[in-house]
Amino acid sequence: MTTPIARRCTGALTRLPLALGLALAAASCATAPRDYRVFYCVHQKKECVSPDHSAAMSRDAAVNLMKTAATEKGAFLGFVDSKDVTLQFYTRQPHKIWVEIPAPEKKGSYGALLTEEKALAVIRDLSGDLESQKATLGLKFEAW
Repeated sequence: MTTPIARRCTGALTRLPLALGLALAAASCATAPRDYRVFYCVHQKKECVSPDHSAAMSRDAAVNLMKTAATEKGAFLGFVDSKDVTLQFYTRQPHKIWVEIPAPEKKGSYGALLTEEKALAVIRDLSGDLESQKATLGLKFEAW
């Protein structure tokens, strides 16, 4: 199952270059966010990983990826926790990031518009269950 933002990535999924994949894997071991799998699509880098192929990524790598994604309309980065709750960041326009937690059972999402700086801070400080971000970020429900 893909989330609404993940379906927006219309390009073909690509594999990471070997060197980058190895670097991300090594970094993941050192500073991986607690129990999160990551998916993303950054068209300018021609790199997409679907939610179905999400994998661990270091916090630093996720922050750096968001810095690139924040400059490109339509790019996204998402985290999935051990309870299959998704927190995803979508660049609506450069440096304006929509963050949301999809609620498919309610046919909508809890979301808010963030600055790039706030989105990066959220990723840097991410811990615990992602569901708690609804209150932390003041996310409001919107039907699809």
